[in-house]
Amino acid sequence: MARTILSTLLACGVAVSGFSAAAYAQTAPAAPPAATAPMNTEEKSAFDKNGDGSVSKTEFGDFMSAAFGELDTNKNGSLSPKETKNVMSPEMFKKVDTNGDGKISKPEFMNQANADFKAADKNDNGSLQ
Repeated sequence: MARTILSTLLACGVAVSGFSAAAYAQTAPAAPPAATAPMNTEEKSAFDKNGDGSVSKTEFGDFMSAAFGELDTNKNGSLSPKETKNVMSPEMFKKVDTNGDGKISKPEFMNQANADFKAADKNDNGSLQ
């Protein structure tokens, strides 16, 4: 979900970690790119906090953790279909909701984010270029 989740979050204008995705949202593709697609400049700038030109797993995790907090509008520690309707399809929600309880816990969300990071990290060096 996260390069997939990530693209969707950015396309819908979720603002986290001091990054506003409004400019990205105006030019975002209609459908999120595959988890293996390279990140564009706007996406990379949302994550690359140390400015080294790559996104570490830590930078990615920090962004996705903050994104979870922004999406959890009722602050109950989980995401409902209503809270994610603008960033996830029902199919994606179901995939991330691995225990099938109708909500996405932070561990479920982060597990998917980590899987998406791993899929995008083609050379398995712990960073995305």
